[in-house]
Amino acid sequence: MSITVRAFKKTEEESSVIDLNNLNFNSVVASKNVTALVDFYAPRCKYSAKLAPHFERAAEMVYDNDDYYDDSSNEQPNIVFAKVNAIKEKQLSEHFGIDSYPTVLCFTNNKIYEYSGPQRASAIVFFARGINDPESNAMKYAMPWTLPKRVRRKVSRRPKLKQYVSANKKRVKLRKLQNVRTTTKPTAETTIKVNANEQQSVIIDSSHEKTACFKD
Repeated sequence: MSITVRAFKKTEEESSVIDLNNLNFNSVVASKNVTALVDFYAPRCKYSAKLAPHFERAAEMVYDNDDYYDDSSNEQPNIVFAKVNAIKEKQLSEHFGIDSYPTVLCFTNNKIYEYSGPQRASAIVFFARGINDPESNAMKYAMPWTLPKRVRRKVSRRPKLKQYVSANKKRVKLRKLQNVRTTTKPTAETTIKVNANEQQSVIIDSSHEKTACFKD
């Protein structure tokens, strides 16, 4: 399957973010010399809805800059923004071990990272443009993503939280709270809060707040 500029250039009625499914996923994500950012979302998740316009805007900001098209081709972009309805496309979400929404995965150079930065267009663009630049510090927003050993498994968010804490020891703490219903205002010290049944986690620091809907 060939990919052309027309698939990425936005018109008044089209989105800059490609809809992926089990049929077209590999043809888009596995393209050579392409960094693909894929938003796995749930239609009824308010946090997915909150991220969507920022993800769309990030795609527009990248596609409007001609420098981010492959020099060897006038048709193939270097960076692709796409999304997967993780509820509808269960095979894809289970294959990649998606257990919370939204989850943004970055596919680049045969590696997979989870984007863990601020849910703002400017930050997403910074990450997308800098992920393969050795002089950029965009990797601070990247968490290595490991595919599950089994397609069907009960997923716990706690190991991923501990992994995040381990990678950000200087600015992150992990503590368990009972019956967490609301978030607190951002403070200078980052705190990850997890409620008793692990249905929601909140990452709070002085720069951004991240929340997610969790898989039942």
